[in-house]
Amino acid sequence: MRFWGRRAAGVGTAVVSVLALSSGTAGAADPPGTVEVNRVPALEPAIRVVDASPYGVLYKAGPRNAFAGRTITWLKPTGRPAYEISSDFRALRGDKVYAPGGRYLVIGRTQEQRCAPDLAPLEPWTSPDAAYTSFGWIASGGRRIHVSADGCRVGGTGPEIQDSQLLASDDQGYVLRGGTDNELVELEYHSYADPGTAVRIQDGGRNRFPQGIDLEGDQVSWASYESTEPVPHTSYVVRSTTTGGPARVTRIEQVVRTTAINGAGTGWAGCDDSVTEDRCSAGSISASGVVTELKDSESIGVHDQQYVVDVYGRSPGLDAMAVVGDGLPRTRLVTVGLLPPKSIGVSLGGGFVAYRDNQGTLYQALQRRKVVETSGGLVLGPQRSAGDVAPIEAAQGSAGTAYVEPVPGGDLWLWKSDGTRTRVYANQSSADKVVGPLQLSGHRLLWIKGLLTDQMCGPWGCEGIYDDHRMMVYDLRTGTNTEIGPLGLNARVALSGDRLVHTDSTWRILQRDLRTGTVSELRGAGEPVRSLDLEGSVIGFSTCTTNDWGGCGDTTLVVRDLATAAAPVERAASGVSSVRVSAGQLVYSTLAAMGSGAELHVWRPGSPDAVRTIGPMAGWGVFDAADGKAAWIGPDEVVRLAPLPA
Repeated sequence: MRFWGRRAAGVGTAVVSVLALSSGTAGAADPPGTVEVNRVPALEPAIRVVDASPYGVLYKAGPRNAFAGRTITWLKPTGRPAYEISSDFRALRGDKVYAPGGRYLVIGRTQEQRCAPDLAPLEPWTSPDAAYTSFGWIASGGRRIHVSADGCRVGGTGPEIQDSQLLASDDQGYVLRGGTDNELVELEYHSYADPGTAVRIQDGGRNRFPQGIDLEGDQVSWASYESTEPVPHTSYVVRSTTTGGPARVTRIEQVVRTTAINGAGTGWAGCDDSVTEDRCSAGSISASGVVTELKDSESIGVHDQQYVVDVYGRSPGLDAMAVVGDGLPRTRLVTVGLLPPKSIGVSLGGGFVAYRDNQGTLYQALQRRKVVETSGGLVLGPQRSAGDVAPIEAAQGSAGTAYVEPVPGGDLWLWKSDGTRTRVYANQSSADKVVGPLQLSGHRLLWIKGLLTDQMCGPWGCEGIYDDHRMMVYDLRTGTNTEIGPLGLNARVALSGDRLVHTDSTWRILQRDLRTGTVSELRGAGEPVRSLDLEGSVIGFSTCTTNDWGGCGDTTLVVRDLATAAAPVERAASGVSSVRVSAGQLVYSTLAAMGSGAELHVWRPGSPDAVRTIGPMAGWGVFDAADGKAAWIGPDEVVRLAPLPA
């Protein structure tokens, strides 16, 4: 690596901070005995080459529908397997990967480093990664910041560079936006050795909104849109020099957004998203001007003197090609394959784990697997599917799985353990609907009916508002539904055997004996109850003091055995969002702050090692616990199942 320009005195600091791994599976250890429930190939990926250098490839992989799951950022060092890194790393130059705010990662290391704030890189709004180079980056005051595993330092200075002008840089110089026209941009080159001299880069008359600029030594490339098209469908790829030599212009029937210099050749990639379905392709232009095209690829980079492109079909991944085109030789660098689904909900009980994910044809489908305990650990049976379901959490119990079918049906069903199905409630009009939650216990199914109270209308039509909720219990033995009574909109309710417990408008907890209809008070009015659960005669609940972002602040966890005269056992906690009772333990999730990621814990009242952390969770912390086991959605949105700690 060569460094150009005078080395100035001046030292900055780099602080080794947290692991550069993302919040997904990487770096997150599951508890002993954990099995992954639905890590199955299901979703077609979208792969993007973010950047490449002789040292490796930086890429992203996620589902084609951005809302269907996580997009993960990967770093593939030369000759070594790819590993997951934090999603905000966005540029690879030389042997370093860069993230905003002066953060960087040296390839081969897992500890990210950070320079002092006054050494942070410029971040041009038109070209956010233009300041990064193989030695580090360009900072304010014309300073060149050199970074390494040893830290950060000022390696040279030059004239002040306005971030609104900077378009590209490398270890020899940089390209600035010249002229006064915001549409027709004059490009000028400055070397670090002679920064005061501006060299006008020849553009062949194709300088309208230059996109995807690449700078490699004395070579520069970019794409310019056709000026006669109101909506661009065509681009011109320009290959020029930083020495003032002539430009070579090639017309490409594509909206090119990326160019990549590879010796005498020039790579390009883009998508025409003005048509009904995106038409994407990548390709290369030889030194003699021959254009080749690889259909369906969307991105391109250069690694080890070969182009790197995203490819799909039977084996999605990244391939290296000397010339990019359909039917031309290629070498596999990374196999991405189909991605696991995004999990949405999970329910546990009766020897099965049921879960909602996006393996179905609509947004979510219901799957189920049998759980068998063996001397070697938990063993899962084959996956069975009930098909698409409504966005209401399913209930799993010894009788089977209860779920609601999607609209326009909206019927409530019981999917029995033997695979047969029984309709529990037929939604025959818009006067009412099943709103959840659902809970199975023995021969009873608890569900909530919502009665139509109003309508919300707009240009799209009218939607019913169902704010009058009624507790319903279905008896599997007789096939009858019984209305138990009203339930407040924010009330909590749970069922176990003959006991049904729920809160009222003053946050009292009431117990109802389903055999006799007798109602008794378990807790007087007080702080709001955030979550409530019941297993046998043991009730567990959490109170909630709302914090400044709408979550729970100070929390009290309470466990009480209703079959004895013993006083409730309490424990202070913070940020508790949900609780479940299983095998005498209280399993609960916490969310410390908005966007911080949830955690799953278990509390055994009276134990010297009272609270243990099970692990991190996705989103707001969706989980269930039953039969001495916990099932939860991990930060990678895959369902996990594990025995509770002994």
